[in-house]
Amino acid sequence: MLALHAARKASVNIRKLPGTHRIIDVVRRLSYRMGSVTIADFDEDLIITLDLSEHMASQIFWFGYYSRDVAVLLKDYLPAGGIFLDGGANIGELTLLAAKRVGAAGRVISFEPVEEIRKKLIQHIDWNKFGSIVSVREQGLSDQIGTHLMYGATTSYGDGSQHSGLGTIFPTDTRGSELGMIALTTIDRTVKDLNLTRLDGIKLDIEGAELAAIREAPKQSSDSSPG
Repeated sequence: MLALHAARKASVNIRKLPGTHRIIDVVRRLSYRMGSVTIADFDEDLIITLDLSEHMASQIFWFGYYSRDVAVLLKDYLPAGGIFLDGGANIGELTLLAAKRVGAAGRVISFEPVEEIRKKLIQHIDWNKFGSIVSVREQGLSDQIGTHLMYGATTSYGDGSQHSGLGTIFPTDTRGSELGMIALTTIDRTVKDLNLTRLDGIKLDIEGAELAAIREAPKQSSDSSPG
């Protein structure tokens, strides 16, 4: 296990060098059978458990982040004391980063409707002592309030990994496995229910429902001052 952690640190450090991505990705694919690993240095000091057979988790383990571009945006633009909405939070990569950025005076609202994934999300929030900052919602985001059947991947991802983050309310040939009914809500209803006076950032990775969710986001009236 020590060798695995050492290999990870080396891969994260060299990933920016030209030509190294393909080499690291070969190693990543070879690690699918190594199970789950808990690390305590995600984004330098965060604790998270990563299933090396899962697409997103294995990317975080070997490359440092899965959503690196979004992580950089959060670091640069999400203010301390801000409010961040994470639609499709999965195991919490961006939820944890956002909670770290906004701090005790801020707030993160994380949406994850799939129970098995949500349990991991909550565990990561608890481990990192972000319970007073992060609110987890057992809902999906769309342009309607109600319920809908959720579908998951029926085959392995293109790289041979399992991709648990592909849950969608829009079934396809490769996403037709029924995961059960989920609750749906809108951004507008969330803002009203939680009495949010500001939103400093919204991330949506909700597998085809992004446009619908944006349609029902709060709109700034023409006579209001910029926020």
